[in-house]
Amino acid sequence: DNSDEKNLILSKSILKGSYLNLIKYCYISNNISMHENYLSALGMAAGNYIMCIGDDDFITPEIKVIIDYLESDQPNCIIQKENLRYWWPDVQHKHYKSKYSSRFRIPARSTCAGNKLKFSIERSTDALEECLLKGGTEISMLPKFYHGIVSSVLIRKIEKEFGTLFPGATPDMSSAIAIVLSCDTFVSTNSCFFVSGTGDNSGGGSGVRREHIWKIKDVPWFSDKFIKAWPDSIIDVACGPTLWASSVVSILKDRKRQDLLHKFNYAYLHAKCAHVDSSLIPVIMDFLIKNNHNRIPIAMILFIIFNYIKFFLERISSLIENVLSFYFSTTMSYKYWKGVKTPIQANKVLSMVKKNK
Repeated sequence: DNSDEKNLILSKSILKGSYLNLIKYCYISNNISMHENYLSALGMAAGNYIMCIGDDDFITPEIKVIIDYLESDQPNCIIQKENLRYWWPDVQHKHYKSKYSSRFRIPARSTCAGNKLKFSIERSTDALEECLLKGGTEISMLPKFYHGIVSSVLIRKIEKEFGTLFPGATPDMSSAIAIVLSCDTFVSTNSCFFVSGTGDNSGGGSGVRREHIWKIKDVPWFSDKFIKAWPDSIIDVACGPTLWASSVVSILKDRKRQDLLHKFNYAYLHAKCAHVDSSLIPVIMDFLIKNNHNRIPIAMILFIIFNYIKFFLERISSLIENVLSFYFSTTMSYKYWKGVKTPIQANKVLSMVKKNK
């Protein structure tokens, strides 16, 4: 806990009950970087398998099934394919205001919707190539420490090879790249063992309000080490897409993996940045012209436009999905519940849905 307001500090008084011996609580009053925070948490973890989640995320009772699988099959890493989402009561969307708050969403294909539990063996090379094809802007397909479960044996191997589990600008993506470079296969499942939450004070909350744009030097949790090492092939702006992409590029450069860097889709990255905030379009144009000896890179711009159109169409689809979800509890892709005030209530919803199947 590195909260800077007293009312946000997790009180030890709530850590009571029969599970107290399983909980380690540490409060650090000093202002530390995101990397230092991750390292502190990792240093306290002593299990055979380790999972990292944010303070707005939570696990579900289905974690018990996953633990049984880990103990029997002992994979390097396991990830959840389906994206369960929970928006805390304090969330305010830039356009939809409070309509997102206290909402819980489960995918129609997940075990939470009554489908059969499945485990699949995935190839790391395939996952990494998909990440590179999307310009390092997506992490869902990768084996990962954040929102995934990783064996402590693999973590120690990575620490020995890379010096740290977090060798890039952002701990979530950099650890995922270190993991995918360090194991041949991993496991994915349609199980619902954790829920990705969004609280108003979190990075996800900033994203919902479209405030996820900073100048690199102004990011308070960013280490100076990574500011100096920011790749010259990526615009000098810290937003969701560039933060993840910079981790991918810097690690692959450090590992001298030119074979993989050649597959990195910069057009996709630039288009994603323009899609996140249209004010970045002139920044991107100036950057491309400067990096192309003051000439307009026609081919790159055409590829950016092509990808931007895809993102625009996806936004239209998302808009339709959102509007439908505000009036109906079920759409083609998801089931929604409103007025879900706490994770405990969300887990009760999951139990009710599975019981009715």
